[in-house]
Amino acid sequence: LPCHGLAVVSGPTGSGCHTTLYAALRGLVTRGIAVASAEDPVRSPIDGVLQVNDDSVLGFNLPSAIRTLSRMDVEAISVGDLRDYETAELLTDLALRGRLAMTAMHTNTTGEILTRLLARGWRAPRTRVRVSKARLAWIVLRHAIA
Repeated sequence: LPCHGLAVVSGPTGSGCHTTLYAALRGLVTRGIAVASAEDPVRSPIDGVLQVNDDSVLGFNLPSAIRTLSRMDVEAISVGDLRDYETAELLTDLALRGRLAMTAMHTNTTGEILTRLLARGWRAPRTRVRVSKARLAWIVLRHAIA
């Protein structure tokens, strides 16, 4: 993966989205890249990754975790699941500022990623968006193989 941009690991529930996301995080750590992750809850500890739990009772939700982690000296920030507008906006902002933002989203098709983001109020950045084979790393899709 490049060290900047937005990577969304997507697929149906049970297809290995989080397993793929964790494998990518491990790969970044082995390359010496500083990585942090905000999750609800942390599914599995990863050596070398700063992992924080969402704690909505204390007011420390995923958006506040992203804001806190973005002030730290990390090159990549991962969020366990993309569930709301604010999280999508913050991850997009991180990517546009030169960091690698990673997340998982349970969808059945590629098109559902954009559809769900837009349904949650996300607005595409004003920059020109292109998807080519060279930039396919921006969206990583994993679907269950029957």
